[in-house]
Amino acid sequence: MADQGLKPARIRRGLLCNFELCTSSLPSLKVVQRFVNNYKFAQLSGNDYRDDLRNMVRESTFTGHEQEFDAFTFTWRTDTEDRPYLGKGSDVDPFLVGVTTKALLRKADCEPVTFVLHIDVTFKLTQVDYPVFVVGISDRVRGFHLLAIFISSQRKEKHFVEELLALRKVYTCVTGKHFEVRYAMGVAADAQYNAVQRVLGVNNNLTILMCFYHVAAKVHEKPKGLQPALYATVARGLNDLHYATTEAQFNITQERVLDDWSLHPGLASFKAYFARVWLSSRFCRWQIFHTPPAFATINNPVESFNGAIKRDYTLRSRMKIIQSVCRRTHSNRHVLLNEAPADDVGAASAEAVNVVSRRVTRIYDPETKRSREDLA
Repeated sequence: MADQGLKPARIRRGLLCNFELCTSSLPSLKVVQRFVNNYKFAQLSGNDYRDDLRNMVRESTFTGHEQEFDAFTFTWRTDTEDRPYLGKGSDVDPFLVGVTTKALLRKADCEPVTFVLHIDVTFKLTQVDYPVFVVGISDRVRGFHLLAIFISSQRKEKHFVEELLALRKVYTCVTGKHFEVRYAMGVAADAQYNAVQRVLGVNNNLTILMCFYHVAAKVHEKPKGLQPALYATVARGLNDLHYATTEAQFNITQERVLDDWSLHPGLASFKAYFARVWLSSRFCRWQIFHTPPAFATINNPVESFNGAIKRDYTLRSRMKIIQSVCRRTHSNRHVLLNEAPADDVGAASAEAVNVVSRRVTRIYDPETKRSREDLA
């Protein structure tokens, strides 16, 4: 059960059900917690020792001989012996390592106009609070396809650059092609924008789109304290601008919305801010006519994936760095649920068990004021 990442409380309940124990003979929760922690430390690499982490990354580093679904680690920097260099996690020597598979990378081996690249950062996955970078693509049906996951000590521009350089390098090694990107979607952050432009904008006709949800969230923070009628005017104008289907329609709508806001003295400062940040700067591509038809206009595909990691994979608990990397390198799904498997999934093996599972429905528990799985 500890191998599956279950929490001690759930393991304790499993002992009660599976071994038909009575409550009096059941070990206390503290005993189970101590045993699980010791087992994770000794058997599941549940520690943050730098030497152990370096050895684990070197053992699973990319060689080119991996099978399609064999996960491997990769870095941009190498040491004097041409082996992966992780860094120390300091400002001068940041930590960064990526995890992916050949099958994941080949998802981007298609025409650049058929996908949108997404880059997002999620937190609360490691006990040292290192941010986790998730890079993937979304297609015309707004399905998300993971390309790689990075664990980094920081999220400044140089870390985004190193991450994208490493991804571009390993993609070329696997596919033998240049990593071509036509559309990339992100948030209004200079570090991420500059890195994407510097790395992926080379030899690419790149268009960097803005996530509309991010724009709406930032706009929502500004007019706080306004009367409900004025706030409704702002929200209505923002939606009208976003849903302009052509540039000509957007120009007409922009003139109308700004004139409407000018009629309200309380919106003078907000109007100046909106025109400066969201209409005149490089973060102005958040209207739907900039995004190809049928593609997502927000980062919802990658954010939903991040939520699924925390909900189903880590069970909303923070893991040690080595344990986090190990679980990412050794836990890979060949196909999604309800997706037809390929013909080359391999012959049946007595040492492997293929499991198909569906999410259990959740019900609200008024006593704990939280939802729980309906196991009845």
